[in-house]
Amino acid sequence: MFDQHNPAFCRKKFYAFFWSGLATGIFFTILSATDSILAGIFVGEQGVSAIAVTAPLSSIIGFVISVSVNGCRILYVEETANYDKKKAGDYYSTAMTLLIILSALFLMLIVLFGEKYYEIYDITGSMLEYSKQYFMFCKYVYVLTPFVTFIGQMVYIDGDLRLSTTAAASYFILNILFSIAGVMLLGMAGIGLGTLLSGVVCLAINGIHFLRKNNTLKYHLHFSISEQGKLLRYSFMESTFALFSGINGVIITGFLCSRFGSEYLAVNSVVGYAMSLTALFGSVSESMVPILNTYRGEGNCDGVKKILRVSFKTLLVLSVIVTLAVLIAAPVFTDAFSITSPEMKRVCVTGIRITALSYPFIGLMTVLPAYYNALGKNLLSTVVARFKDSFFYVSFFILFGWLFGINGVWTGIALSP
Repeated sequence: MFDQHNPAFCRKKFYAFFWSGLATGIFFTILSATDSILAGIFVGEQGVSAIAVTAPLSSIIGFVISVSVNGCRILYVEETANYDKKKAGDYYSTAMTLLIILSALFLMLIVLFGEKYYEIYDITGSMLEYSKQYFMFCKYVYVLTPFVTFIGQMVYIDGDLRLSTTAAASYFILNILFSIAGVMLLGMAGIGLGTLLSGVVCLAINGIHFLRKNNTLKYHLHFSISEQGKLLRYSFMESTFALFSGINGVIITGFLCSRFGSEYLAVNSVVGYAMSLTALFGSVSESMVPILNTYRGEGNCDGVKKILRVSFKTLLVLSVIVTLAVLIAAPVFTDAFSITSPEMKRVCVTGIRITALSYPFIGLMTVLPAYYNALGKNLLSTVVARFKDSFFYVSFFILFGWLFGINGVWTGIALSP
């Protein structure tokens, strides 16, 4: 599929994926913070904290749905490289069938029992009311988002880079516009509605790909237990990030409320959103994996070495740029979320700068598990990734926070990678 003896072609193909993936990553990273930024501007710090309360639920639902489908893009590329279009189509159809079933199931559960979630936390007053208003429409977003992500990924690996980037940009821009209009009309509920509507538009734009002649994503009603097992094996590493993010979120939210007070939820959100910029490192692994799998399918060892060299050089440059940018722009993050208390602003800036020192290590811990996963070393991939994201993260967060106060929290986060 690729020129086996041309390093320039390998780099060209990698950067074609990389720039599109980076642009998409920037859009979705900013998008993840948009609701909280607007809540800070129009509602205040209580609004930012209210959204933070719902975040763990979103992550847990995202895990259960995505754990069955995320591996599809790896297996689809692998089977396509082996010229087995039928097998590739079967993997895609199995993943899509399960995605539909799980989404319908969780939608029913959320509608019926969603508000029981708030009984976990000791929050009352305006923060609880704001959070429930936001949840009114966001419960549908939690089920829609795996569709948006899965279809966007599949359109991307099917070669329609321009369309996938356009869809992501539309999602970003329309979410801002719809949410601003929504919060003016409906308050916190309007922010959730804006996110929901922009997600539907993004899904519709990506859907244009299925009408094009060069589309290879052909869905047919199909489900296979053996195929699902393989999809699960390749999905588990990435999807467990959402699971542990959700579990971590529940534990951390409870710890912050009991140890420092619920007002520190907004501070943790700001630091967390700054750290979400490390998701941009995923554009390196997202660009590396399709090419790596193609070279592996062809038995091209030289090609594998070339793509690894290009990937890790790119990761080094990107991690340095992101780290320096965050260190310099830390006060901007605080202002963007409308944190007004001088003490809270100081805590936010300190937290952002301490945790930023760990970004290059997070970058390495993002790409290495993706590499292991692509080689079929799924258990090693999962262990490496999740020890960083869960065990060390939560343990150091609580231990250092208990011993050294709020700055100990940031130090623990920085040390965990």
